[in-house]
Amino acid sequence: MEVVVLLDGARWPLKSTTHSSRRNKRDAALEKAKEALKADDSKTADKFFKQAVGVPSEFVSWVIQHVGATVGASIVVANYEADAQLAKLRSDGAIDLVYSAAQDSDFLVYQGMGEIIYDLHNDCSFKLVDLHRDVLGKKIKEFDFACWSETTFRVWSAACGCDYVENPVGVGAVKLFKLINSNLALDEDDLVKLVASKAANASAYAVSLLAAVRSFQHHVVFEVGTNGAIKQVHLKPLPSNVALSGYKALTDSESAGVYSGELDPITLGPRVVVQEVDDANQPALEADFSHGQRPAQFSVQRLKAYPPRSTHSQLQLPVVRMIEPCRVMRPSLPQAALSIVVMSAA
Repeated sequence: MEVVVLLDGARWPLKSTTHSSRRNKRDAALEKAKEALKADDSKTADKFFKQAVGVPSEFVSWVIQHVGATVGASIVVANYEADAQLAKLRSDGAIDLVYSAAQDSDFLVYQGMGEIIYDLHNDCSFKLVDLHRDVLGKKIKEFDFACWSETTFRVWSAACGCDYVENPVGVGAVKLFKLINSNLALDEDDLVKLVASKAANASAYAVSLLAAVRSFQHHVVFEVGTNGAIKQVHLKPLPSNVALSGYKALTDSESAGVYSGELDPITLGPRVVVQEVDDANQPALEADFSHGQRPAQFSVQRLKAYPPRSTHSQLQLPVVRMIEPCRVMRPSLPQAALSIVVMSAA
């Protein structure tokens, strides 16, 4: 079995609002942590310091070095969203399964994603979910997807609120479902316009929603050629009448460098080489971040004690725990060729 750890790359333009919101929440948590520290409330300070920690580039470099030196594992860095790159690798047959440690429902709507592992527990139990097999044509709680297509499900999912667009104020998942379910004959563009009509600024929201829906289909990803060359392509070929803007056009050389982890996807310069320090006297990460600074060196002990929340479960996941259940759930797959991708959101 081979485990591939896939990391996010540069920030997808449509996700700027989400990144800004997360940054504001981290800043607010940092202020609360400082206030608790002044009040000698170390427990509360520790809680908010952890919420204030982002994922610095040095940590990503450490992950790349660590995984690269691990037998049975390899690293891939996306040019933008790891979710889309996972879908590309899956649709190309480079991987067999996708694991979502963050329980990310957005995975389901990316073009070509296939089966996804959800709810992986310590007893080795988990769920395998495929959009076409387990959702479309089925009734799940109050949602009956009997006559739904991938297109209608994608529009509904995006309109419910995702990283690329918020849902119309006051219109929740149930109302949106009923609206779309009564208009299943509409094509994608008209369905988007119908949903947008419920928003305060219908025309502006229609543009944002359509861009989100198209990102799930035509996201910019890396493709590995038969000769091993890496090039930047769209997840699904972009029609002549469809445009996506705001992303960098990378050369094949730059694409190969980012994909392998050698180049930073934002600056396109060489990544920082991280020196690991196993030192009990290393200053705690929360103290460094409380002063707005990043540690010059990373202590292995401190990294394990204070990992960013979004990567903790992935980095600590014992590979052996995933072997047996996958053989049980997918007996048709050659055991020696079984690949699992674990996404670590950077």
